[in-house]
Amino acid sequence: MKEKIAIIIGGASGMGFELAKELGEYGMVFIGDLGKDRVRDAVNELRMLGINAYGQTCDVTDISSLHDIAQAATEIGCIGCAINTAGVAFTSADAETIMKVNTLGTVNFNNAFLNMVPEGVVVNFASMSGWMYNPTNEDYDIWNEPNADDFVEKCIGMVENAFVAYCYSKRFVIYHTMANATRFAQNGTRIISISPGSIETPMSQQESAAPIGIDSIVGEIEQGRLGNMHEMTRLNSMTDQTVKTRNIGGVNSTTEGIPLGRNGYPEEIAQTILHLMDHSLSYLTGVDISVDGGRLASLLTKQIA
Repeated sequence: MKEKIAIIIGGASGMGFELAKELGEYGMVFIGDLGKDRVRDAVNELRMLGINAYGQTCDVTDISSLHDIAQAATEIGCIGCAINTAGVAFTSADAETIMKVNTLGTVNFNNAFLNMVPEGVVVNFASMSGWMYNPTNEDYDIWNEPNADDFVEKCIGMVENAFVAYCYSKRFVIYHTMANATRFAQNGTRIISISPGSIETPMSQQESAAPIGIDSIVGEIEQGRLGNMHEMTRLNSMTDQTVKTRNIGGVNSTTEGIPLGRNGYPEEIAQTILHLMDHSLSYLTGVDISVDGGRLASLLTKQIA
């Protein structure tokens, strides 16, 4: 890691910035994000911590800016890992924006770094919320043509509100990662998605504070497109007409439903990525790793007492 560069898209704030601080202890980091001032300030802060940091503005909805990041990084050194943490949540964006950033952004990121991380690792950030969405055959038909001109429009047409769009987009990230295993392996690159659970970051704090009207998702639950048997039973049994997102995803202030009994920290995500880069895990690719304290397991199954 010390002789290689870790590229972190979305690295000027939130989870991306926390990862830059952690990974920067082991080698060079190159962050990409929106806003020239934000990137400059983030790079300066990282350098003040003694980290060998670089940065450049980029927009994941514009693949040319991602190509520029990749090219700039290779002029400095060899890329050891490329991580995409860029994303928007339903608390701060509408369904269209979520689809453009979370789905198209993921497609662009993977296409841009396809041949840029030889013998390295590409990491897409999904979410535990992605496992709440149950894809249909129509979804798979859309997802199998991610480079189609009308890809985003078709994705938008599959959802009714921002919350469902978020779950949909993150499930796509998981699927798209798996669907790219063979393509990336041809260059010796492994590709993995990570689904964080309740991790202490500014974005997750924002998500946990935002209420969701139960009426806005009950239709999707009844149709079987959102939720699972155990989660569906729990949500339908609620008498309060507002569901806090901490009951589904985001930071859980009570740690209810987390087997390990606590929220996680960005450094634990960073350590997961560091281990993924180790040659001892060179047979691991095309999978989603849930770093959530067991939260997904408690949602998908009835836990044995």
